[in-house]
Amino acid sequence: MTKQHLTSMRIPTLFYLSTICHPGKYLASAIVAAISLYLPMQLFGQSDTTVIATDSIPGFSEQLLNEVVVTAKRPSVRVTPDKTIYDLKSTVMGQSGTLLDALSSIPGVNVRSDGAVSLYGNSGATISIDGQKTYLKGRELANYLRSLPASTVSTIGLRTTANAKDDASDKAGVIEVSTRRVREQGFTLGLNGGASTWRNLRGHGNVNMTYNAGRSEFNLLYSFFAARQRIRMDIERYTLKEGDRMLQLSTRRRTSNAHTVKGGWRYRPGKNTVIGTSLTLSRNGQNEFGRMDMKIPALHEEDRSDNHNRKRWRNVMADIYFDHTFSSGTRLTAGYNLFRFNTTEHQLLEPTSADTLRSNVGGHIRWNIGQIDLTLPIGKMWRLEAGAKTTFIDIRNSGTYFELTNGLPIPADNLSSRFRYKANTNAAYTQISFTRGHLTATVGARLEHEKLRGHFSGNETAADTSYHVNTLDIVPVAEIKYLSGSGVAMMLSYSRRIDRPNYADLNPFVYIFDEYTHSGGNINLHASTSDNVQLGLSYGGWLQAALFLTRSDDVIMKGYHEISDRCIYAGAENLPYFLRTGIRCVVANLPVGRRIRSTFTATGVYNRYDWKDKDARQSTRRLTPMLSMDNQFDFGKGWTAELKASYTGKMAYGQVTLLPFGNIDAAVRKNFHDGKAALTLFVRDILATNTTRTQIPLGGRKSYYEETEYRRIAGFSFNYKFHSGRKTANYKERKGPEELERL
Repeated sequence: MTKQHLTSMRIPTLFYLSTICHPGKYLASAIVAAISLYLPMQLFGQSDTTVIATDSIPGFSEQLLNEVVVTAKRPSVRVTPDKTIYDLKSTVMGQSGTLLDALSSIPGVNVRSDGAVSLYGNSGATISIDGQKTYLKGRELANYLRSLPASTVSTIGLRTTANAKDDASDKAGVIEVSTRRVREQGFTLGLNGGASTWRNLRGHGNVNMTYNAGRSEFNLLYSFFAARQRIRMDIERYTLKEGDRMLQLSTRRRTSNAHTVKGGWRYRPGKNTVIGTSLTLSRNGQNEFGRMDMKIPALHEEDRSDNHNRKRWRNVMADIYFDHTFSSGTRLTAGYNLFRFNTTEHQLLEPTSADTLRSNVGGHIRWNIGQIDLTLPIGKMWRLEAGAKTTFIDIRNSGTYFELTNGLPIPADNLSSRFRYKANTNAAYTQISFTRGHLTATVGARLEHEKLRGHFSGNETAADTSYHVNTLDIVPVAEIKYLSGSGVAMMLSYSRRIDRPNYADLNPFVYIFDEYTHSGGNINLHASTSDNVQLGLSYGGWLQAALFLTRSDDVIMKGYHEISDRCIYAGAENLPYFLRTGIRCVVANLPVGRRIRSTFTATGVYNRYDWKDKDARQSTRRLTPMLSMDNQFDFGKGWTAELKASYTGKMAYGQVTLLPFGNIDAAVRKNFHDGKAALTLFVRDILATNTTRTQIPLGGRKSYYEETEYRRIAGFSFNYKFHSGRKTANYKERKGPEELERL
C-alpha cells in the first residue's frame, strides 16, 4: 500500500488499532470526532487545512480508513517578544484595496497620503517587501505602495528591534511585508479589483499571472490605481506684528493614477539552490488644483491665490539574486539591485496681489547596490552571520522659477537652484549567536563607511554651497532571549542607530504653497545618533508586553520658522534632544463567544523634544495613549466580517503637537467557489474623525493647522483565483538585500 505523506503529523498508533479491532468503525468514529475537536486547538497558528492520511501497520490485515479532512482557523495575529505578525488572509479589510490600505489597517501603523510612515507613534519606520527594503520617501513612497495590490500580500510583521544586518539608519523599527508564493504547478491567474466613493472616488485593479513548471516559475503582474481626492486645510496663526491674526483656508482637488508592470523568473537547479531575477516598471501621475484664501481681520486685508501642480514619476527597478544552502547547513545569499527614478513637476501659482509664478522642476536618481550574506552554524550551539554591502547613488535635480510680469517671464533667481548629490556607502557586519537550552544570546556590530559630496547653486534659503562628507561609524547590537517550555518568552535588546539626513531633507529646493508658506530642505543637516533599549515578553503566541526607551541627540525633525513678516518656512532641522519611553501591550485572538475573536493593542508613550525658537530653548513633551481594537466575526458558510476602532491621544511630534484623532472601520466578506472568489464590502473612517490637526508654537504664540483629507470612504473589492495542478515542495524563501533607506 502506498504511504501518503500529506502532512508531517502522524496518527497515533491507538487510532490505527481502533480502526481494525472490534467494534471497528464505531470506535474509529468516536476517536475521529474527538480529534476533530482537539486538533483545531493544537493547529492554532498552523496552515489553513491539514489532511490526515492513514498508513499500514505490519502484523495486521490491510484495512484503510477513508481520508479525513480537519480544518483549523488560522489566527489573524501572532506575537513574539519583539514582533507582531498579522495574517492578511485571515482578516477581512486587509485584503481590500492596495498595499497602502493594508498597512493603514494594521494597528500601530500610520501611513499618511504624503508617504510619512510611523510605527507605534515613532516616525521614520522602514518598510521591507520580501526582505528588500523600500527606497522611496514621501509622495514617491505613497505612489509605490498604491501600485501594489493587497491581495498579493501574505503577512505583515511589525519588528521593533534591530540587528547587525539592518542598516544603521533603521531607527524606528521595520514593517516586514511578505507576499504570497504560488505552490501549485501549472498556470495560476488571479484577478482583483474594486472601487470606493464618498466625497472621494477611487478605483483599483490588477491581474497576477504565474506559471510554475516545477523547477522554474514565471510571474507577471499588472496593476493600476486611480483616484480623485479633496483636501481641506484650515490655518490660524499670527504674523510678526502683535494682534495680527491671519486666517487661511486651503482647498485642493487632486487626481492621481499609477500603472505598474512587474515580471519575475525563479529557478531551482537543486533542492537547496534558488536563483532569480525581476523587473518592475511603474508610471505615476498627479494633477492638483488648489486655492488659498487669506484674511487678516485686524488689518482688513484679503488675498487669494490659485495653484496648479502637475507631477509625473517614472520608475525602473531590477534585481538578480542567488540563494544556496550547503549540506552542512551553511547558507549563502547574494544579490544586485538596480534602480532608476525620474520625476518632472510643473507649477503655476497665480496670486491676486502678486505676479504669477511658474516653475519647472525635474531630476533623477540612479541607484546601484550589491550585497552578500553568509550564515554559518558552528556546532550545535553557535551560529555566525556575516555580510557586506556596497551602495552607489547619483542624484541630480534642478528647479527653475519665473515671475510673469505683464505676460513676460522674468527669472526668479532667489528661488531657482540646482542640486547634485553623489554618495558611496560601504558596510560590513558580523554577529554571533549562542543557544543552550532555553537561552539564546546574540552580539554583533555593523561598520559603515560613507563618502559623499554635493553641490547646491543657492536660493533664498542657502548660499552657493559645496560640501564633502567622509565618515566611519560602528553600531553595536546585543540581544538575549529566554524561551521556556511553558510558552513564556522574554527578550532584552540594545542597539545604537545612526539617522543620517536623506536626500529630500538635504535638498533646499523651495516649494511654494503661496506667498505666505514655503517649504524645502536644509543643506546644513547632520547625522543623529540614538541608543535604544527594549524589554519584551510574550506568552502562548497571544500575549505581548514591552518596555522601550530611546534617547537621541540632534534628532532630525521638521521645523517651522518665520522668515519674514508673514512668511513661514517649513523644513527639516536638527533638534538638540529627544527622549521616547513607554509600554506596549497586545492581546491577540481573544475568543469572545464562538464566532468572535478580538485583538487589543494598548500603548502608552512619552515623547520629549527640545528645540530652539529665536535662540530660546523650548520643549515639547506629552504622554500619549494609543488604543486599538480589532474584532473578527465568522458567521459560517463563507461569511466573515470585521469591526475596527482606534484612538491616538495628543502627541508631541518635534516642534508641533498633534491633536487627538481616531477612526472606526467595518467590512463584510463572502467567499465563493471553495474560497477561490471573494466579495468584500467596506466602510473606512465611518465617523470622519481621522483628521490631522497640529498645534505649532511660533514666536511665543500658538498656531493651528487642521488638514482634512476626507478619508471616509465606502466601497467594494472583488478577487478571483484560478489555478490548476498540484502543490510543489516548500523551500526556504530568500532574504533580499537591504536598500539605502535615506532616499
